[in-house]
Order: sequence, then structure tokens, then C-alpha cells
Amino acid sequence: MTNGIEYQKAVLGLIFQYEDELSDKMLLLSGDDFESVFAGVFEVMNEVYKSYGRIDKIKVLSNLDENGKRLLLECCESAVAPSMINDYIDCLKEWASKKRLKDNLGRLIFSDDVTIGNVQQAIEDEQSRIQIGTTEQQAKENANKFLDSLLRKKQLIKTGFADIDVVANGLERGTFAIVGARPSTGKTSFALNIVRNQFRRKIRSLVFSLEMTAEMVFERMMSDMLNIDYSDFAKQRNLADRAVEIENQINAMRDYVFVLDDVYNIENICSKIVEVKPDVVVIDFIQIVQSVKSFADDRVKINYISAELKRVAKKTGCVIIALSQMTREGKNAPTMSDLRESGALEQDGDYIFILHRPYVLDKANNDPAQTEVLLDKNKFGWTGRISFVFDGNHQRFTGINENY
Repeated sequence: MTNGIEYQKAVLGLIFQYEDELSDKMLLLSGDDFESVFAGVFEVMNEVYKSYGRIDKIKVLSNLDENGKRLLLECCESAVAPSMINDYIDCLKEWASKKRLKDNLGRLIFSDDVTIGNVQQAIEDEQSRIQIGTTEQQAKENANKFLDSLLRKKQLIKTGFADIDVVANGLERGTFAIVGARPSTGKTSFALNIVRNQFRRKIRSLVFSLEMTAEMVFERMMSDMLNIDYSDFAKQRNLADRAVEIENQINAMRDYVFVLDDVYNIENICSKIVEVKPDVVVIDFIQIVQSVKSFADDRVKINYISAELKRVAKKTGCVIIALSQMTREGKNAPTMSDLRESGALEQDGDYIFILHRPYVLDKANNDPAQTEVLLDKNKFGWTGRISFVFDGNHQRFTGINENY
């Protein structure tokens, strides 16, 4: 397309012909994006949209004269690619902006009032017009999206742990969750248990394993899912009899669980998330994520990484679960203030889960299975402390009120 006529035809024809899908694109347009008879057709369509919240074909046609109807029919003949509507609108608005600027500068020239200041003012006025229009239209679209979703059931991601899902009511899409624990508490197994629960619901998960190999991740998952003693993998014991079962399980998971162990930069991590489009992402763990950028210290680096993860979660609508180390100090149950480089994590995390196994701190006087999961931050609802049991032989956490 090389001229405004074709852009105008394509935009009006697509919105009219695909009114169920594209009516709200009217919010991105204004009368001065169109010229001559096209502007008249747009105004009729816009009035119908404002009155009924959608493009009603019968009402649009009844308000057009014969010339308008013939023109709209020509527009519909140009409407062959609804998926291109945003590209057409962008081209139309760029063309309309250039035309307005050209007309304004032409008036200046013919009025003998050409000065550098007036030319600059004309350019700045057009830039401001574009920015204001875009901001207002985007705000209107956001308001409409909210109204559309108001009565629609939210698509929450359940962790699969009944007690957590009761307290948290599931995890909102487009959010960033932190799972913190001291070393050897079991945060990796806890996160992989959540991945296992997603697989059972046929929900796609992407795991970035920065500390362990992919093979080690699958060993933990097979131990949990197939009740294989975890030490059997290290000792290469009793695996021959379970080989077919393990292979079948791995094959069943191929389309739902994706494990990467060679992606370390946050920039590549974000790129992979956008590429795979999973529902749940696990990053094990955030303190060893790198970046192509240089930072003054680890705190500044974590601030950047945390902000990038929150951004990509919002952009893609997935739930990102980042595991985090905690300081070793103290004998009491940790809280979110004990997260390593905690400033940004406390601020950016929509949910913060803290795992505590007293056995890790005092092996002589505590049960290795006893575990507490503290939901220390929940932007959307309740917080609370939940009791779990950890089965180290099978790398499995179980809520005390649920059965495996």
C-alpha cells in the first residue's frame, strides 16, 4: 500500500466486516485520520460504536446514504486480512500525521508566515497530538479490557498444593513469585513439585536450571512421580527394572515440561520465555542469573534481573517462580527480609513463599520431615503459615491435609 486511500479502505472495511473481533479498534482511531468521504463513513461507524459498544452492521448501513454504502462496500472488498489490522492502523495514522503536517506547513508558506519558530511549533504540535491520542486511546482500551474481564472467571494457576491454593486462591497470571529458603531446605524440589502438578493438569512449564544439570532435574522429578528412591539414581541401583516406566513418563512430559540447563543470562531467559510461551516458569536460582550488562554490585544486578522477570511475566501472562537463597544467620524461621539482596525481591515479588525446615538448622533435635511454608507476601489476598511434610527419599512435599 502506497497511499492513504488504500489504508483508509482496509481499516474501515476490516472493522466493519469483522465487527465481533475488531469493533474495539475504533478506540485507536479519530476523525482526522480520514479524509473526504471516508471521514463521513468513519463518523457514522463511530457514532454506532459509541451508542452500542460495538459495530452493528445494520445500524451503520441504515445511517449511510447511497454513496456511503457504495464506498463501504469497496472498503470491504479490501478487507482480506483481519490479522493485519494493527499494521494497517499504524500505516494509516502515520500517513494521516504526515498529511496534517504537510497541510499545516503549506498553510504557513502560503500565509507568508514562515519562521523557524512556527515550523518548529507545527512539528511539536503534531508530535504532541500523536502522543496524547495514543495515551488516551490506550487508556480507553485498558478500561474496556477491565470491563470485559469483570464478570469473566479469572484464569488462575493453581500450585496443586491444596492448603496453599486455599490461602492464596491460586496464582494470578502475569505475576512474579519468589520461593526463598536456606541451603538444603528443598526449594528446588518444592518448585519441581509445582511443575509436576502443572503437568497433571496439562499446563506447560519451563524450568531454567542454573545450578543443576537437566539430568539431575529429571532424576528428582522421576523420584517424586514414580516413587523411586532418590538415592537409586546416584548409586545406579534398581533402575533397569524401571527403565520402561521412566521412558514412558518422560515421553508423556515432553509437550508440557521443558528443562533448560544452559541459559544463564537474563536477556536470554526472557527471550526463551517469550519464544516458548509457557504458563509457569521456574528459575533455579535467581542469585546466579547473569546479564550481558555490567553492574556496580550484586544488589544492583538483582534489582535489574528482578525487574526484567516481572516485566516478561506481565508481557506474556505466565507465572514466574524464582528461587532465592537466604542468609544463613539466625536459628529462627526466616522471613522475606532474609532474602539475599532482598530489596528488589521484596518489592517486585507479587508472592513470596518462605520454606523452613528446623532440621536444617538443628539436626539433632528436629524431625527431617517437618516443614513450614510461610506465604509472607500476597499482593492479592491472605498470607499465612502452612504445615508440610518433606519426604526426602522421593523429593516430595505434601501438605498435612492432603494425600499424595
